[in-house]
Order: sequence, then C-alpha cells, then structure tokens
Amino acid sequence: MQQAAWSLEQAGRMRVATVTRVVLDTAQDATVEFRDDAPMAPGQFFMIWVFGAEEVPMSASLIGPSGKRAVTARNFGETTARIRELKAGDRIGLRGPFGKGFTMAWKKPLFVGGGVGMSSIITAIEAWAAKGRKPVVVIGGRSAGDLLYERRLKRLGAQVHLTTDDGSRGYKGTAVARAAELMDAGKFSHVVSFGPERMLVALVEAATRRKVLVEAAVERYMKCAMGVCDICAIDGVRVCRQGPVFGSAFLLASKQFGKSELSTCGHLEPI
Repeated sequence: MQQAAWSLEQAGRMRVATVTRVVLDTAQDATVEFRDDAPMAPGQFFMIWVFGAEEVPMSASLIGPSGKRAVTARNFGETTARIRELKAGDRIGLRGPFGKGFTMAWKKPLFVGGGVGMSSIITAIEAWAAKGRKPVVVIGGRSAGDLLYERRLKRLGAQVHLTTDDGSRGYKGTAVARAAELMDAGKFSHVVSFGPERMLVALVEAATRRKVLVEAAVERYMKCAMGVCDICAIDGVRVCRQGPVFGSAFLLASKQFGKSELSTCGHLEPI
C-alpha cells in the first residue's frame, strides 16, 4: 500500500537523521545516505542542515525501501563542502520532502542530466526502470571527472550516452547536442532533465523544435521551502511549492527562466 504524502506542516518540522554511509562518486561528488520515514517522489527535495552551516535545498538522489534516502553533494561552497565531509554515524538536520516532482506520465522519455544535476533525475530514471522499461540517458559534464552514476545506470540496463565538453570521455560536445541527435534519430515523447539553467534553456528550445515535451527541474535560492518567503519565485510562481519540476508550457511562457532570478535580498538580478 502506498504511503500517504506528508502535509506541509509535517514536512516543515526539523528532524534529525543519522548518516549510514557516504559514497565518493567522483573526486568532487559525495552521496550521503541516511534513513527517513517521510514518503517521497522522484524530483522532490529536502532542506538539509549540517550543524554549524547554512540549510540548503538538495534533491533526493536515492529513494530506496525502508526509508533509505540519500543526497549527492558537489563542492560548491562551505555547506556542500561540509556535507561531503560527513561520515557514517554523523547526524544531519532535515526538513521535507518539498515541492512537486516528475509526473512519470511519459510514453518514451529521454533523460538528460548535466553535472551534479543528474542527482535530481536519477530517482525518476530508477522508477522508470522499475516498470520494466529501458531508460535512455545522456550524462553530460565538462570533463570525465564530472560524470555521475554511469555504473549505477548501467546496472539498471539503461542505454547511457556520455558527453564531455573537452572530449575526455564519450561524445565531445554538450549534453544538449547529443540529446538533439538522439531526438532526431528516435521518437521521444518527453525530455526529462536537470542541469545548469543555460543548458535547460537550450534543451527546451531543441526539444520544442522537434515537438518533444519537456519536464525539467529548476533551481532557485530557497530560504523557507514552504512558500512563505517567495525568494524562490519565477514569474511569481514559487519553485518550492509549484516546482521544482516544470513542464514545457510554463518554461516557454516564462519571462525569467534563463534570464533572471531573485537575489538573497529579493532583488531581481540577471543569471
């Protein structure tokens, strides 16, 4: 029986989880595993707090049985550096899950992840594979050291396409360029993606030209994650509540997607 989703009040309460394992995926990425009882869907996110550092939003990179959960951190700053340094037995604070995840209502998806953005779509890929389907996945990075989850995906039986900007591994070029070639060669109903926003803008344009729909996770600065502060808003829509996953219609109509975002002080600034 499927567990009922938590209310916003339940999700918003801070709780403590114990780290059960830390996996070093690459030289700069670490997956931190823990257990949590909150029901979660692919694409939703936690607010993670490492004691003494800032609370940050992080997508679940593992939604396993018996409450097995994980987040994957790349060293972008003080907080993510602290997360990468965690060890089994350490404790973290967390709130969530928050937001709306992927619909999973696709006929033939093409999954495209850029850098650590793979951590936001890996659970959707695994849920898709669990239905007995063979995922087609493009993993992109600047170089070979940026590529995440290749072995994990191949264990699912996924068709994996690696791309690097410098040609150090796989296809030399962007994930968008490789995705465009795959869309030209096969009939995909959707592109499911997360990565740098400039990549997402180019991917939406490429998919739209080929009449392929998009579901993409969008990143914005978040403070409360409960729809109160509005600091994460895009065109007045709160990413923490109505997102982080948005479809083609919203992304194409947006005046701010790929162009501007709210600063920590609430000022609209160019991306």
